[in-house]
Amino acid sequence: MVFAYPRTGRPGEQSLTPDWDTIPGARGCTPEACSFRDLFAEFAAAGASVFGLSTQVTDYQQEAARRLHLPYPLLSDGQPHPGRARCGCRPSPSPGTSCCAG
Repeated sequence: MVFAYPRTGRPGEQSLTPDWDTIPGARGCTPEACSFRDLFAEFAAAGASVFGLSTQVTDYQQEAARRLHLPYPLLSDGQPHPGRARCGCRPSPSPGTSCCAG
């Protein structure tokens, strides 16, 4: 299963616009990612793989995956063109290793 989201926020960073919090659904990306995290075991038990996809760059997603304790990879399409998603941010058990093969 791949779920797409526009962006996750970072604590302490300004919103994209001053009225970001008043836009319906704008604050939903991080809670959405956490909902998939919280249900991850159920998806895995059903044989489903979970991936998140956004246009945020890999470094940004790596930080979000660590901070949010996501057990699934986030795919980065930092250059928003369909089909160009690349491995982003699965937290690695070993520092300095990558989730990407090749």
